[in-house]
Amino acid sequence: MAIKRFYKIITPKSPNVDISDSHDVSGANGLYGNYTWYNRVVQGSADRAQRYREYESMDQDIDVSRALDVIAEEMTGNNPKTELPLQLLITADNEQRVPSNVVVTVQAALKTWCKLQSWDVRLYNLVRGLIKYGDVFYFRPKKKNKKWTYIQPERVIEAVVAIDDITDVRGWRIKSDTKKAEGGVGTNVAFNVSGGMYDQNVDTFNADEIIRYTLNDEMSK
Repeated sequence: MAIKRFYKIITPKSPNVDISDSHDVSGANGLYGNYTWYNRVVQGSADRAQRYREYESMDQDIDVSRALDVIAEEMTGNNPKTELPLQLLITADNEQRVPSNVVVTVQAALKTWCKLQSWDVRLYNLVRGLIKYGDVFYFRPKKKNKKWTYIQPERVIEAVVAIDDITDVRGWRIKSDTKKAEGGVGTNVAFNVSGGMYDQNVDTFNADEIIRYTLNDEMSK
């Protein structure tokens, strides 16, 4: 009773939040404004090289790493009949017939190519890197019967595209410590918007010198 003489016990009411539309719910000052940090984390960095570093950090998580391993294993594996990691399907019209000698020759070429590129070992890493980064790059040597050279994706600075069509890739700008550039691209090209000066340690390669596997398409940013 003595406490009530000097103190008044009150129960605070919860603040009222007026919401007129969905923007008030998801905005920075809205109902869920305190959770905008989660949206920024999920969205990731706008810079492609920074995203690669984020993907590397994510791969350190045991569950993420194991998931990438399982997916890559499900996507690769040898054909029990041909014992090759790749399978070639030859189709023809109903009235056409593919000669057996052509089939044997093409299958032999596929077997030789798989052995040259060591796809029985490298295909798993290719698929895993493709899922992880979204892009996998190889340097195609000018000499025949040579193995492709893997290029770290963060070394690929930007694409060289046609002036009237940015989806028409004419070349790639890659850090020079990957491979020495030979030749050059045509004059009817324009560089992707990068907002910076060109680095002298970056060389330009023709599009036919680079092999690219990607999950992106013409609708991607």
